[in-house]
Amino acid sequence: GWAGLASAQLMVALPLLVAAAPLAAVLLLRWRGLALLLAWYLQRVLRPEAYARGGDGALSRMILQGWGRVVGLGALRYFPAALVEEARLKPRPQGMLLGLHPHGFICSPVWLHLLPSGAFAARHGLELRFATINVNFWCPVWTDVLVLFGFISAGRKSLEAHLRAGRAVGLVVGGAEEAAATATDRFDLVLRKRKGFVKCALRTGAALVPVVSLGENRIIRQAALPKGHWLQNVSRPLFRLCQRHLGFVPMLPYGRPLFGGLLPVSITPFQSQLVTVVGKPLAVPEIADPTSEQVEYHHARYLAEVARIYDTYKDQYGLVNSPPLRFIA
Repeated sequence: GWAGLASAQLMVALPLLVAAAPLAAVLLLRWRGLALLLAWYLQRVLRPEAYARGGDGALSRMILQGWGRVVGLGALRYFPAALVEEARLKPRPQGMLLGLHPHGFICSPVWLHLLPSGAFAARHGLELRFATINVNFWCPVWTDVLVLFGFISAGRKSLEAHLRAGRAVGLVVGGAEEAAATATDRFDLVLRKRKGFVKCALRTGAALVPVVSLGENRIIRQAALPKGHWLQNVSRPLFRLCQRHLGFVPMLPYGRPLFGGLLPVSITPFQSQLVTVVGKPLAVPEIADPTSEQVEYHHARYLAEVARIYDTYKDQYGLVNSPPLRFIA
């Protein structure tokens, strides 16, 4: 219905509007807007600790409740989206590292299931944080909103500090490379070479929890150049540069057509069944300096669990047209 459509649109539009707020301030207020931006960056440099701990306090709870109302308008029915929890995630002194797969364009499990109203964290008794690339912490307004939502830096020191504090931390392991590989006819994960998160879990003794979202590759699509197009020779070096130094890859995502095709593309996600599965925690020992063999062993355990979840639930939920899972890198 219209409520679900509006809810899905708000999910995408609100972050875009927040991210565009600084530009709007400069265009509307001119030198006053620039002065506000400079003041923001000055306090950002002088108060790094304020952006390191993630959301906390009454304002953060209000933001989570507000986002819960946006999703509650009907986004879960719109796709439709379901959450499967294989086990209760009991709080642990060593913390818990939730690996989120795939990245997709909006990482729907975070916004649809794990963040709204703080209900997921409350249900499991967790103090929940989400890790993101550092560039997100240097964008006025957007940074402040992310912190209120509970986002932290994805750097190793930040992750280990929060895990040692007994928190649960969600991490989109595949990163920009995985987001760039998103396609409706593939379910490709950049996970085989990503072993730093396993080493981080071993160093802190944090349990590893795979979170797999089936259908994520179908709700937002990516405009791509035809194979062999001359612009690919220009775009590839640019993409590698952005990925290496900024942590993201420029992409041109698009959503479903509206008004009977009068608007051929939009920011509205396509309707496609989403099934997010929170797997069982994989216990790992605490090892101050794990060897490569120990990292390899627990990494292989994790990959096998991700594959089990995908193969089990695509059949169980009737997603018979789902492409096979591939670990492409």
